[in-house]
Amino acid sequence: MVEEPQQFELLEWMVIEELLGNTELEPGSYQKLRFEVAEAVITVRGTERISLVPSGKIRLVGSFEITSGATTIVTLGIDDEKSVVFWPGQGRH
Repeated sequence: MVEEPQQFELLEWMVIEELLGNTELEPGSYQKLRFEVAEAVITVRGTERISLVPSGKIRLVGSFEITSGATTIVTLGIDDEKSVVFWPGQGRH
């Protein structure tokens, strides 16, 4: 678990590898990752706006295996066009 807040530019992840955290997990099969989100900011037509993350968490579902004594790398793919929902007239994202 990473205790310190971190900031990431999601669109830059299309070409950049980023260390999200460094922690030891028990060996075994895992089916999801959960990130706590304190604040999300998006840029729409050059204007930054606060984005609503209703649960305060982002859950990523996908299987991966942790092996004792080994480093496991998990690769995430983000589709920016499907990741943000715009509610017209409400000024929320």
